[in-house]
Amino acid sequence: MSNALEALTTVPGAPDWLLRLAAAHEKIDVQLAAVTRTELPGDVLERLSRSPFWTIREYVARKPQLPPGVLAHLARDLDYGVRLTVANRPGLPPDLRHLLRRDPHPLVQAVILLAEGERG
Repeated sequence: MSNALEALTTVPGAPDWLLRLAAAHEKIDVQLAAVTRTELPGDVLERLSRSPFWTIREYVARKPQLPPGVLAHLARDLDYGVRLTVANRPGLPPDLRHLLRRDPHPLVQAVILLAEGERG
């Protein structure tokens, strides 16, 4: 059944209800089929940002448009790779830049410091 849901999720024009179902699925392959789509409703991005799979959350952090609160949630993710992707986003809000400047992982801190140095 999950193979069918995964395949249907990749079809152009898949309905939002199907994307919601895929985002809530327990298998990473189904969630991956959803998160790699170009356009996703905000509630689907919100759901995927709370996936148990760090790779899915990291992919969400790369999306250019995120619902309010999702970026802040991802900036506090347990996985440093997700936080690193957030730190690399252009136009990061000052409060998140400040938060990530104090991140426990030195690579996340370094990305923020480099970006601030480039801005002068």
